[in-house]
Amino acid sequence: MRDLAPTLRLGLVGVAPDGWEPPGWLHPHQADAARRLATALRVFGGALLGDAVGLGKSFVALALATRYPTTTLAVPAALRGQWRDLAARWGLAPRLVSHEALSRGARVPRAALLVVDEAHRFRDPTTRRYDTLARQVGGSDVLLVTATPVVNRAADLVHLLRLFLADHALATLGIPSLEAAGAGAPEELLHGIAPLTVARSPETARPPTPLPVIRGSRVIRAPTTDEALLPLLVRAIGRLRFPAFGPDVSPLLRRHLLARLASSPEACGESVRRHRAYLTRAGDAARRGERLGRAAARALFGADDAGQMELLLGSGATPRAVASRALERERARLDQVDALLRQVTSSPKAAACVALIRRRAARKTIVFTSARATARALAAALGWRRVAVVAGRRAEIASGRFAASDAFGLFAPRAQGREAPPATLRLDTLIATDVAAEGLNLQDADGVVHFDLPWTPLALEQRVGRARRLGSAHRAVRVWWFAPARPLERRLGITARIDGKAAVQFALGAPRTAAVGRASVVGGPLDRREAMIAGVREPVCGHAFTTGLDTPLAVLHWRGPHGDVYQVVASGVRALPVDAVADALACTDAEARGRQQPDVSWAAARLRERVTAAESSPRHAAVRQLARRILTRARTAARDRRFTVLAQLDQTLQRLAAGVPVGAERCLADAMDGDRDDAFGAWCARWPGGRPTLGDPHIVALIEPLGDAKPG
Repeated sequence: MRDLAPTLRLGLVGVAPDGWEPPGWLHPHQADAARRLATALRVFGGALLGDAVGLGKSFVALALATRYPTTTLAVPAALRGQWRDLAARWGLAPRLVSHEALSRGARVPRAALLVVDEAHRFRDPTTRRYDTLARQVGGSDVLLVTATPVVNRAADLVHLLRLFLADHALATLGIPSLEAAGAGAPEELLHGIAPLTVARSPETARPPTPLPVIRGSRVIRAPTTDEALLPLLVRAIGRLRFPAFGPDVSPLLRRHLLARLASSPEACGESVRRHRAYLTRAGDAARRGERLGRAAARALFGADDAGQMELLLGSGATPRAVASRALERERARLDQVDALLRQVTSSPKAAACVALIRRRAARKTIVFTSARATARALAAALGWRRVAVVAGRRAEIASGRFAASDAFGLFAPRAQGREAPPATLRLDTLIATDVAAEGLNLQDADGVVHFDLPWTPLALEQRVGRARRLGSAHRAVRVWWFAPARPLERRLGITARIDGKAAVQFALGAPRTAAVGRASVVGGPLDRREAMIAGVREPVCGHAFTTGLDTPLAVLHWRGPHGDVYQVVASGVRALPVDAVADALACTDAEARGRQQPDVSWAAARLRERVTAAESSPRHAAVRQLARRILTRARTAARDRRFTVLAQLDQTLQRLAAGVPVGAERCLADAMDGDRDDAFGAWCARWPGGRPTLGDPHIVALIEPLGDAKPG
């Protein structure tokens, strides 16, 4: 059993490092990730780096870039400078494209390696951002970098993987269809993607310098208005009907206003003014016999509300023509909300936050809000003393406005690699919207305040990760939560929503997630796997009986043109058998002499099942439809004796059957809609043959429970 332990561990890892040694500027835990990801990129054409926030994923990505002649980075606009400076430190000059530019349809510079930072932003395949990137992946290897690949559901992860994988690419590993797996048991999905994934918590990765511990504080529930006014405002907002959008959309708009009220009276008042302005425009249009378009609906939301705007417009909501009388009644209801807001004389929530910051004196604190108006109101309550507000690309301090990057440098000069500012420019409090929640190095801070709760645990985790990072000089990071007052919580359900999504993330392998009142929830299935894989080396073939094991285990070996893949499977267990492997590794060696030959029938059956799934036609409906359209077009080309076109269509069909990522499917659908015969040859040139093509499977190790073994 002792001899087979490395083989079991290799089966959990899935790929063996190929001997490449990463650059010496990586920490040991980063070098380990880089070795495994380098092999995964070669074998699968893509990989997922899902380490928890703060472990230095950008360093790992740049180390991998040294293996490629060209690299393109797709990063949030706010992080372009940080990535460019970090790459220059190691003599690298990758090309960059921002997520925001992709949303506008920008071109992705062609490169051998495409690194997608904060990749969870591409989890929705219906967005223009996703479509633009997917169509331009081409023959690049793709490295997805995100601490939170799952935001809402398993399908989030599937859509990311489909950027470089065909739907049936992992059939040999137990996933006949990725899209179907996204709606199935999460354990089966994790089992199949394990060979191309590295996802570790700090506790498992064990960086040389421990990250600061997280010390949570109590959850603060304080109203944003005078106690007596809050229920009146909640009822007044509940009476709004939003007649220009109808009953299907009005609950979303009411929820939006309630969320703004949960932030601050200033934020709610700003939204009410935008709604009134919209009603004025709608009334003018009604008198002309017209209706406002979707573009006008965007005026309902400010720069802080991109997510809410996407929900509204993504729901298919289209403004409709409404009688002037209905608009006037709605205006009266909005006037009532506005009148109540004007009666607000105090905000216990803001007062509690101001007191908290003042108690911390000169310690650096990041305060996250959901609204620019709230951030400015908090700064005013603090007298703008050593305070900066960041929302978007611009920052604001007492003396005026300047670039957000400069504000980050004044607030966290050590983390940003800047000189310490003069005392007159020192910043101790950074009040920011979630534009500052991803990727930034702000670990000069040792306090994080969730003044407004986001809608997902992803944002909670990302926010704390600005302070809890490698290179922090602090031993601990304090975290505070401000939850909505009870009348608002009952209608918004933010806390319950975050808890539910955190449970999904945890089940789907996130190494770390967060919830309200729990700043750190550690130990998903992939993280448990990582805790057991030290000591991976060349596999030792063999068979053993052992005690303390409930089910037989086998390690399968698949050969491919770009590298080999290993996988642990368990009899009767289709999911990731982490716990069974842990039992086997903990077992004492057992005497196996005199026992009968091992029973490999169940493992052989599993192999046959995988081979059959891999050799069967693709199960994805879109691929089947494309194949039918190609065959129809091929019959026409054969009838017209256009043999060159027929040959191109045959090549296209073979390429499609072998498997292509989602962007190739979309590009092929466009080619099918056109009438250019040369489009198919161009498509084949742009989308080379897919990976992996795994075959030649065999069993390298078998471990059976001693109690089930029979004497020979």
